[in-house]
Amino acid sequence: MYLPQKSPKMRNIDIYVCMGLKTACYFILILLFSSGFSLSLLAQETQPKYSTTAGKISWESVIDQANAEDKIIMVSIIAEWCYWCRAMEETTLKDERIIRALDDHFVHMNLNADKGSGQVFSAKYRVVSYPTLLFFGKNGEFLSKRTGYIRDVEDFQRFLINLTQKEVSDYPEVAFDPHNLQPDFPEFYQTHFFGSNEERIDFTEDAVDYLSELDPEQYLEEIPWSVIYVMGITFGPAGQHFLDNYEKYKDSFGSEEAFSHLQQVFKDRVTFYASTKNEEGMLNWINQLPDYDDRANEEMLLRYKISYYMEAGDYAGAIRQMDQHLSESKSPNLNSINSICMSIHDLTTDRKILSAAAELMGRVTEIENHYYHLDSYAALLFRSGQIEMGKKWAQRAIERGNEQGIDVTDTEILMEIYEQE
Repeated sequence: MYLPQKSPKMRNIDIYVCMGLKTACYFILILLFSSGFSLSLLAQETQPKYSTTAGKISWESVIDQANAEDKIIMVSIIAEWCYWCRAMEETTLKDERIIRALDDHFVHMNLNADKGSGQVFSAKYRVVSYPTLLFFGKNGEFLSKRTGYIRDVEDFQRFLINLTQKEVSDYPEVAFDPHNLQPDFPEFYQTHFFGSNEERIDFTEDAVDYLSELDPEQYLEEIPWSVIYVMGITFGPAGQHFLDNYEKYKDSFGSEEAFSHLQQVFKDRVTFYASTKNEEGMLNWINQLPDYDDRANEEMLLRYKISYYMEAGDYAGAIRQMDQHLSESKSPNLNSINSICMSIHDLTTDRKILSAAAELMGRVTEIENHYYHLDSYAALLFRSGQIEMGKKWAQRAIERGNEQGIDVTDTEILMEIYEQE
């Protein structure tokens, strides 16, 4: 529940990557509607943990073990403060199917992204969010990369099985010393990963200056691409070269990394159109995305539209898009609707808009009777001036929260505030 005159609590029920201080934050809505996250996720029964080399042996020892046992290496890049790293440890990586696959075919190593070799791996393999899984052949040749919280266990199981059948790396073999970053990357790039928090500033201008001295064809080389990808350079010659040569980038650096950057290119253009209130330009732009990659589905286009309307301050437009999604989708992303409605709760005092958001959340509660949905519905009713209805639904939220074992203190406090009015 959101209390009057207090900072809103983070409702990370639908965000499935953690962005570091070293990374320019993406607008939160770009992640919405991409993968639902169960509100009861962390309540699953704990399974026996798969074997891991975390903090026990060196990279060289991992290579030796992988060779001796003829296994693939999985390196988890995590951060101590990363919620989604812990979430994946407690859910996906404790699923019996994943435990079995990892025990049978993989040597696993955890690395802290903020320390030692974890920083080197992050810089070398362009890790910009957590958790990130890096996969290597038994001789240390890079095979693949997965970024973010993995919810779909069956899909992950298939991915792991496919890796075990991969005989040759798709990537050129490059000697890699996990203790030193080779080849020499620009100083600003190294500071981005190895510097103190105070030193990790916005290096966009440095990146643009660095790239301006290169021929565009050099952008497909490892160091320039690392600068483009990590620093999020999506406009100018680098952005255009990427779009014109998208298939080459996929071949050189993997489809996941290329597709991730493609989405950022489109997101940044959507932000530009929002700043100029150019809805037609935005729609024409995002409709080109499937031409680049067939993984661009309707839900992805929907989240770009919602991002546009939210950034443009057109909250009614965002509500219309969510209403359409709720009406037409066979499995609507209720958590995302909740998150966006609560953003609207915080961003406007327009009671007409707030009432529309409340009506939408009311429909969400009919589909899923969860405390967080009831709580948000009550908050929107209160803020839109529907006090008596708000009290009624706040009480229901409290009762449901108690049933689910969730802390309902904020809801109770808000009830007391409105009871006194």
